Formats: sequence, C-alpha cells, structure tokens
Amino acid sequence: MSRRGGARDRAHLLLLAPSRGFGGGIERVTSSLEREWPGPVTRVDLYRAGIERAGDRSVAVKGRFAVRALAAALRPGSRPALALSLHIGLLPVALAAARVSAARTGLFVHGAEAWGPAGLLCRSMVQHCDLLAAQSSFATHWFCERARVDASRVNRLPAVIDPALEHSARVQPTTYRQSPRPTLLTVSRIDPVHDYKGHFAIAEALPEVLARRPRTTWTVVGAGEDRPRLERRCAELGIAHATRFAGRVGEDALYDLYRSATVFVLPSFADVDPRRPAGEGFGLVFAEAGAFGLPIISSAAAGGESELLQHGVTALTVPRGQPAPLSAAIVRLLEDPALRERLGSQVRARVLANHTPARLRAALEEIAGFSPSNRPSPGA
Repeated sequence: MSRRGGARDRAHLLLLAPSRGFGGGIERVTSSLEREWPGPVTRVDLYRAGIERAGDRSVAVKGRFAVRALAAALRPGSRPALALSLHIGLLPVALAAARVSAARTGLFVHGAEAWGPAGLLCRSMVQHCDLLAAQSSFATHWFCERARVDASRVNRLPAVIDPALEHSARVQPTTYRQSPRPTLLTVSRIDPVHDYKGHFAIAEALPEVLARRPRTTWTVVGAGEDRPRLERRCAELGIAHATRFAGRVGEDALYDLYRSATVFVLPSFADVDPRRPAGEGFGLVFAEAGAFGLPIISSAAAGGESELLQHGVTALTVPRGQPAPLSAAIVRLLEDPALRERLGSQVRARVLANHTPARLRAALEEIAGFSPSNRPSPGA
C-alpha cells in the first residue's frame, strides 16, 4: 500500500490496482494515474512483487487485498472521495470500500477485460458506479457493448507517455538518415499469454526482408517465458544472426533504442471474441515510439492504438497473421526515407498533442471535481 499527498488536496483517491512490481502496461497506467491525480492518493495493489504470486486467485490473496482496501478506506483523516478500481475484477472491493467510507465508486477499463464477458452481476455492479472511464474509443465501445452501458457515461482518460520520456523525445527525436544497417525495433513482453503481440509473425516475415535488405537487424526488447521458443524459431528460420534479444533495458537505454532505430514493428491485434478476449486497450509502446518520431508498422486488427495509428497517415498497418504483407511493409519503409520521415513526423505530432501527462492531468482535474452521475436506483 502506498500513499501520496500534497498541496493539491482537493479529492482523496483510493486507487485499487491489479499489481505492483511485475511490469506491464497496466502498472504504467496505474503509475500515471497515481502521479497525475490532483490530490492525495492511497494505492492498494492485489499482487505485490515479493509478497503475492501474480495470478494467484486464492481466497487468501483476495481476502488480504479486501482487508487492506477497507482499512485504507476507513483510515481517520484520509477517507477517500473516490474509490477507483483499475480492473473490473476488483470492482466488488471498490464498491465495498466506497460504501464504508461514503465515497463515490469508479471503474477504469484498460485492456481485454473491457470486451470480456459481462454477466448479470457484473452489469449490475457497473450500473452502481458513479464514474466510468476508459483509455480508448475502442475499449469504450466494447465495454459499453458488453456491460450494456450508455457511452455517454464513460469518461476518456488518455494513454500517456512518461514525463521523462516526453522530455527526452522533445529534446532529441529520431533522425531519418539512411543507415547502412537498418534496425527494426520491437518492445514488448514475450509471453504465451501475450502471443497477440506478434513476435512470431515478425520472425516469419524476416527471411523475405533479409533477402531484400540483408544487413537489416531486429532488436527485441522485453522478457518472458516465450523467449526461448522465439529464439529457437529464429534459428530454424535462419535469422538468428540478424536478431538481437536485449531483454529488459533501463529507461535511458530504451530511449536510445527508440531514437536510433529505423522502424518500430509490433503487429499486435485485439480479439474481441468474449470466449477468448485478447489484446490491449492501448499499447503504450506505440505512443513511446511515436513520441520520438519513429515510423511504425502495426496490425490492421489493433485495439485502442488504432485511433493513433492510421494507415498511410501515422503508420503502416498490415493484415493480422500474414507474413508477406508484413515483409512488404518493412521493406517499403526501409527503402523510402521520405515515407519514414512523413509517417514519423505525423505520429510524433499526434502523440505530443494527445498523449502527454498534461492531457491526462487535465482529464483527471475534471473528474476530481465531478458531480455525481445520474446513478440508477437499485431497482431500475
């Protein structure tokens, strides 16, 4: 549990988050909300690195989380004005914490939980929320479809880059020089549960790329259980010599990679089938790469990032799971520096206009002073 206060003491926030210390997009989203909220914040995490095992759904883990959340809600002198759940699975605890502290209840939907199945109990809990928010139009649409909520009730909280990354990107963006050894960059976890990211699709596309541009290299940033399998597949395809697995890297090293790469490639997709929901509400790495002006190749079946990545305007998009179009898109960008510069400049302008901490702060300022919504009565 963490607490943050300050001079901007207008609305105490109880932030109920899935995890801390395991990495991933939702933790970065949580940190940005905690950082930009205009008032004191008490954060309670379901899974804490070194204490709970991520994915442990035991009653004991859930019970400890509920006790910590209720204790935070009842703490004298710091009772929350809003109990905000960052996952629909944590909403029952948020509702309980709000009830005992006379706070409002909020739900922020971020990833595949937005388009997962929503039963009667889930829909009822959502209807009892005072505040609903989502990170993208894509997540908003599917959440409203599944939970049977009017879209007018859902606030937009934009996905934002980190302040340090914003500063670095503004000071020194990428250059569009023609490199004798062009570099493709991918930044993402390499896990079986995140196979929608598209690492193996890139590997399948690389032999054709290397046939056309033999000095091309592929740098893969990130770790996970699927890395050995991906390394084996690269060896089978004969591209191991052109592939560099960087693992996890520090902030400065990552910024240098964004700045020096030729093309960012991540053909991740979203699957909205409620029986096997997959994908992400908004892939933050696209905004990070875009902030540096790095030209991007993504999937035409992407999730929330599709509103940032428009084919031929701010990115090149390719069909899901088809190596040939992906190879062609990569070669096209490698051979056309003017196109790289045009796409990179356009996506950079869009990121720095819409996905900065200042934009999130403005949205949270509005929420912090919100009036209770027209919450339906329990019998409605």
